[in-house]
Amino acid sequence: MLMLCGDGDLKHQAEATFAMGTHALADSAKALGLSPVTGQNPRQSDQILDALRQIVAGTRTSLDPSSLTKEQFAKLRHAYEPYSTALSSHLLMALPPWIHEESAPENWESSSRQPRRQQYAVSDPFEKNNGRQ
Repeated sequence: MLMLCGDGDLKHQAEATFAMGTHALADSAKALGLSPVTGQNPRQSDQILDALRQIVAGTRTSLDPSSLTKEQFAKLRHAYEPYSTALSSHLLMALPPWIHEESAPENWESSSRQPRRQQYAVSDPFEKNNGRQ
């Protein structure tokens, strides 16, 4: 997104990060003996691309959502998605959606246990009566 919608240093940093991430995916797949998976239906539709443009337009940044074209986005995706798809299948890990939908908290975000009150050996420095009853 930043490569296509940004400019200047932001775009340059995004390009460097994208290159490193793509190499990491390809190297990881190669280390596991996986071939890139091609020919699958793309994970992105015109509706998702429109929603991504709206998200970018709604931010208070200098990003230009009109720079996010279907062709350029597809070209970038094709650079890494065959490797991420192969790794996803091999590691039994679903690829995340392009747009996170708010739902119930993830299991790691909540706990049935209430945090325990810390017991101090002598006194609680944050308690009004300094640990005395």
